[in-house]
Amino acid sequence: MFDDLRRRAELLADGSCERSWGASIVLTSCGESPDRCDVREKFLVLKPGCGIVLERHLGFSELWIPHRPIWYALENGDGEIESHTATPHRAVVIPRGRKHKLHNPGPDAAFVYEVQTGVITDGDKVVFPDEDIDFPFTS
Repeated sequence: MFDDLRRRAELLADGSCERSWGASIVLTSCGESPDRCDVREKFLVLKPGCGIVLERHLGFSELWIPHRPIWYALENGDGEIESHTATPHRAVVIPRGRKHKLHNPGPDAAFVYEVQTGVITDGDKVVFPDEDIDFPFTS
């Protein structure tokens, strides 16, 4: 699965998908208009030792499927941030409106297939740069 997704992502990748932590490549996007969609597929590449900043999306949920173990943090129903390890090829559901973060603890790049569903618009992301997560465990 990940070999096929990686090949698709490499064909679609351009400089606009590069991030300090790796790359975020949109595979497909569909909805009512060019500036709003209901479903979006992405392929994330996390550099070794890197991850996304703590963030939340008000309009959509996410589903992550990693190709290798990665760390993630997710806000629970009481507003507390909990740290977890995502298992390869097992889905992680990120409910709409919950703070979350991904991190690659490994020595090689990690790949994550991401599906976003809901009202997806540019500018929906709310970041929390001052709330860093210390992952208290090692790989």
